Amino acid sequence: MAGVVLDNFNVPMIGEDLAFEFLLDAINFIPFPLSIRRKYVLKAEGFIEELLGLSGDHEIHMDEAAVMEEMLREGKTLEDIRNSYKKIPA
Repeated sequence: MAGVVLDNFNVPMIGEDLAFEFLLDAINFIPFPLSIRRKYVLKAEGFIEELLGLSGDHEIHMDEAAVMEEMLREGKTLEDIRNSYKKIPA
């Protein structure tokens, strides 16, 4: 089911905050079969890069997604996380 959502992902339809949370969950918690895991994790990471407004110089990886998930649990917002990435030199 998560694969179908990622194949038809529409941020304007669900909103940035919910989209961000879903993408983090897709990376961190959804047990995709090994045969398709790489495809969907890379797709989710790419969507996160777009939501954060990152240039091609910075690619999000699974370990960063885990840190972002923790930041959300600590009460940080998508905007807080986006701003923290703006401070990282390219």
